[in-house]
Amino acid sequence: MNGVATALSITRVNNSYKISGSDIAVTLQVLNSKGEVVPLDNDGNINGSEGDSVVVDVSGARPDETVNVWMFSTPIQIGSGKVSADGVFAGKFAIPNDVDSGSHRLVLKTVSYTGSESTVSVGFIVGSGNEGNSAISTIIFTTLGVAIAFALIIPATRRRRRRLQAA
Repeated sequence: MNGVATALSITRVNNSYKISGSDIAVTLQVLNSKGEVVPLDNDGNINGSEGDSVVVDVSGARPDETVNVWMFSTPIQIGSGKVSADGVFAGKFAIPNDVDSGSHRLVLKTVSYTGSESTVSVGFIVGSGNEGNSAISTIIFTTLGVAIAFALIIPATRRRRRRLQAA
């Protein structure tokens, strides 16, 4: 948050990932062309193919802010939308047809209800891109999760200290 790594809670629930911190929560999953949830693989990786859709649910975002969803290696914005008045966003975005098979990152950017710029990045495999590098993916995913969690905790701690000093 605001460019500072923050500790997060990351849980697998019904073949999706729920990523949450002190200010914001994100749930990610993939649906196939029939609308069925694509299961995580044996290593817990999120997988998708051309024609599948990424489903993003966000809570704790600032109302009327924009949520942007990107796919990297080559930057491709796969979607965006506005946060509702109650701080919630739900979107479904198609995986582009011209994305190469292999490992990618899904990156979600928005602003939390406290005004912190929030970025969540998750490893993602398109097609048959799982080439036995799940240990590296796990290390990267864990490192990113811890970094994002710290970015959520530090601003909250500072706000509490300021409130206590003001009181």
